[in-house]
Amino acid sequence: MKCKHCLEEIPDRAKRCSKCHSDLKSIPASWLKTALLAGAGVFATAVITGSIVPGVSAELDHDRSVRDERMRIAHGITEQGTNVEIDINNLTTMFGVFVKDARTMSPGELRAAQERARVTVADRYLAFERTAWWWYGNAQRDARFPEPLEGWRAKQLDDLCKDYAETLGATTKALNETWTKLLREPADKGWIARQEALLKAQQTVLKPLGEKRRDLYAKMASIFEQPEPRRWFEFWRREFWR
Repeated sequence: MKCKHCLEEIPDRAKRCSKCHSDLKSIPASWLKTALLAGAGVFATAVITGSIVPGVSAELDHDRSVRDERMRIAHGITEQGTNVEIDINNLTTMFGVFVKDARTMSPGELRAAQERARVTVADRYLAFERTAWWWYGNAQRDARFPEPLEGWRAKQLDDLCKDYAETLGATTKALNETWTKLLREPADKGWIARQEALLKAQQTVLKPLGEKRRDLYAKMASIFEQPEPRRWFEFWRREFWR
């Protein structure tokens, strides 16, 4: 550096000029480096505050929105699956109560009771079918918004829904067979014994099917309850290499 009094070239760390002997205020050699680092820090803070932070905040808001929607779907799956089980239980209970009450009926009273029960059971059965065959398809459609499930999760959901539909088909077949025989078969001396045996056989079929259905819709719900990992690499690529 130069002396500010005589302009003589002197070392950077000198405290006195060798020519005019003026006292000098030494300027640290690291000053420029410190200033550059401080400037770089200010610039980086401005970039992070003005660009990256809003992007991360928006990404987190999106994740929260997806998470809330997934939990809503999971709750709906559990609720609809439970409602189907309640409808099936109501139907089988009605069958059992009907046979129990029939023990005290005359043949004529039993025929009249069968006619009345056909109307009641038909209404309950239609209510059951309106829910049973549609809710899991709705869950599959809802899984596409606001962000589609990961590929392997979507495949798992489709497989579970397929298994559920097959189990539901076997359930409705067993219910229809019971309904037809119980409410349409002519009453005779052996009618009570045959219907009791029918209901017992029905339970043998329906019980494992019910256990399988409940396991399936619980697994469906768990797909939406598990958070998907945020793919931050995609976020950085989108923000800085667009």
